[in-house]
Amino acid sequence: MTLKFLKPLNNSLTLCSLFILAACGNPTATKEDSTPKSVAQATPEDTVVVIDEETYQHIALASIKDEMWDEYVAAMHNNIANSRQEPGNIIFTLFQPEDGTHQVAFMERFQNRTAFEEHLTADYLPEAITQKSLIGEMEIRTLKEVAEVPAVEPENADEVLTPRNIIVFFDVKPEERKTFVDAIAEVTKHSRAAEGNVRFNVFQQTDDENKFVLLESWESIAHHETHLAQEYSKVFDNAVTGVFVTNPMDSRLLATDISSIVE
Repeated sequence: MTLKFLKPLNNSLTLCSLFILAACGNPTATKEDSTPKSVAQATPEDTVVVIDEETYQHIALASIKDEMWDEYVAAMHNNIANSRQEPGNIIFTLFQPEDGTHQVAFMERFQNRTAFEEHLTADYLPEAITQKSLIGEMEIRTLKEVAEVPAVEPENADEVLTPRNIIVFFDVKPEERKTFVDAIAEVTKHSRAAEGNVRFNVFQQTDDENKFVLLESWESIAHHETHLAQEYSKVFDNAVTGVFVTNPMDSRLLATDISSIVE
């Protein structure tokens, strides 16, 4: 499928700032164990529950020139490897649409805004790489956690290259916000416990309390499809009927994690 871009936000970071965000670093920064571990399989020691309301996160969307794809992705691999070593980083994950189009979406999460701003001072990549790679402008949506559904990340989240990831944008009618939040909180409990689930997190846009982003990661496409067939998924679908301004399926992205080179 083709990555569909949403309307730019007034508080989106400038393109100049985005060049800094795409900075790369040491390509040798790696982690030892790459064995996938789902949230359901994780022990309390393996799982970090991020509940600090001051966490900072954003999701970015961009189209990349065909002739620059390999160079851009290699630079992002370096960027990600370095950024993940920063003490304030929670995750930094790069996605590509499953159909292989040269578009990217990436999610960065930091312990707080200060950690993110410190990250911006790192000079990992010449600005020119980003400048000559993008088609148009990169779009960034800044996000915050939803109090009723704190985000959860497995401790080894950055070590798992998931073949099925789903990014969904929800635009909820103001009067239906509670209905949506209650429904997403309920389905999140079941989804995180489902076999093969690695991540199931919902975030609210910082500029609009009625706009949300859901990021799901699964160990396989089959695990995701099994999840969709469960009764709790059907209950969620029924609960949110009529609560959206626009159809979330129109902007849903099915993606593969390409955060690092697969050995």
